[in-house]
Amino acid sequence: MQKLYNLQNALQLETLMNDDIRTFCAELESRFMDGANKGKTCDIADWISFFAWDFLGHMTWSKRIGFMEKGEDVGDMLGTAERVMRYFSVVSIVDQHPQARMYTKKLVFFLVLASAPGVARSCALFRAGRSAYYEHLSSLEPSYPY
Repeated sequence: MQKLYNLQNALQLETLMNDDIRTFCAELESRFMDGANKGKTCDIADWISFFAWDFLGHMTWSKRIGFMEKGEDVGDMLGTAERVMRYFSVVSIVDQHPQARMYTKKLVFFLVLASAPGVARSCALFRAGRSAYYEHLSSLEPSYPY
């Protein structure tokens, strides 16, 4: 893994980075210096995320995902990444408590997935599974095997 991040390989990515920096600057200039939003405040945190994810896409698949060009969260990818990070932050804490682990881990994953627009609401299989899961969950008596 280390050899992937050596200086020689990093230098090969420099042209991609330069291209993405030029796109980043051009988009900010056209949107916030010359465009319809001229003089308005730019939420730079969003744009840095757009840049980072587009660079990762460019580096991995040889093309940007399109965050910078569209100026928005394409396909709710950033929102999904945020929800997944919330899930793992809770699960990592729950793993420290054996009594809570057996109930909470599945429930937290379910809640995160259920909040993803377009996934849970449009999938009939998920809806059927969700109702079966709730039915099963309501019939359980709490037990502490530890």
